[in-house]
Amino acid sequence: MLVALIVLAGIVVGVYYLITTSSGVPQNGGQTVFDGGLLYNQLGAQTITGARVLSDNGCKTDPNTGLSNCTAEIETQYGTIYFNYEHNMMMKPCLSNGDIVNIVIGADGVAEVTRTYWNGGGA
Repeated sequence: MLVALIVLAGIVVGVYYLITTSSGVPQNGGQTVFDGGLLYNQLGAQTITGARVLSDNGCKTDPNTGLSNCTAEIETQYGTIYFNYEHNMMMKPCLSNGDIVNIVIGADGVAEVTRTYWNGGGA
C-alpha cells in the first residue's frame, strides 16, 4: 500500500511538472519571457520596469513553424515603443492591453520582455 502511494505521488508530481513546463501556464512565478526586437529603437541599452502594454497588433501565424509574429505597443516613461516578437500562442499567450512588463534592451536593439502581470489572468 505504501509503495502504491509513493508511485501515485510521483505520478502526480510528474504530471504537474509536465503541465507547468509544456503548456500555456506562465513560468517563473507568473512571468512569461518574450524575445524580440524594438522597432524604431532610439532608447539604447537599458532596463525599463513597470511598462504597460497598450496593444498587440498584426499577429500572423506562420503555417510552417506554427509561430506567431506580433508587434506590441508598450507605454514606457520614455514614450511608446514597439516590440516585435515571435512566440507559440499555445505556450505563451500574446501580450495584451493592460499587461505590465519589464524590458531589457541590448545595445544591438534586441530586447527581452518579461510579463510580470498578465491582464488575462493576474500575476
